[in-house]
Amino acid sequence: MHKIEYPLRRIISTIGSYQYQLSKYLAKSIREDRPQANSYRKDSFEFVKRIKEIILNERKTYIMCSFDVESLYTNVPVDEAINLTLDYMYKQNKLINVPFHRQQMKQFLELSIKDAPFQFHNKIFKQADGVGMGNPLSPILADLWMQKIEQKLNKFSTNKPIIWLRYVDDIFCLFAILKTKILEFHSHINKWHNELNTLK
Repeated sequence: MHKIEYPLRRIISTIGSYQYQLSKYLAKSIREDRPQANSYRKDSFEFVKRIKEIILNERKTYIMCSFDVESLYTNVPVDEAINLTLDYMYKQNKLINVPFHRQQMKQFLELSIKDAPFQFHNKIFKQADGVGMGNPLSPILADLWMQKIEQKLNKFSTNKPIIWLRYVDDIFCLFAILKTKILEFHSHINKWHNELNTLK
């Protein structure tokens, strides 16, 4: 059901499209070679396990909050995400599980993820930017882009969450500071990138 105040988001299956088999092959190769951020959680079971491991100081007051990245897939800057992916895969002295050099891999990624056609109300459209929901590469490129964005957390010396956990576009934070500072933190992270907008 479409909510009037929110934009439409395409959720399409790419099975059978000219991009699907190549996307599936590349997704498998990149998934095996990509780095994994400490913040990343693949499912709710991993999240619960990590939460149970947290030891808190009983003398302090903590505040839990969550952020949601608004329309992550459709806001991922594709060219930037592709270059980040290539940087991760083709680091110096790193062996990767694909028989292509960097420029070939870039062309394959562009063929797989860019300008994806889709049909809506009997009209054919072409995706202008973002990664299409339903493409095997989309969650991987979106995650790598978020990992790069999250590195900006290291620049925070104060007003920083003691816990930052993320599943795709859902972020859980734990603060040991006053509530008023959370709004300030939220304002800062929304300035990390023009395409990044988190909901409170």
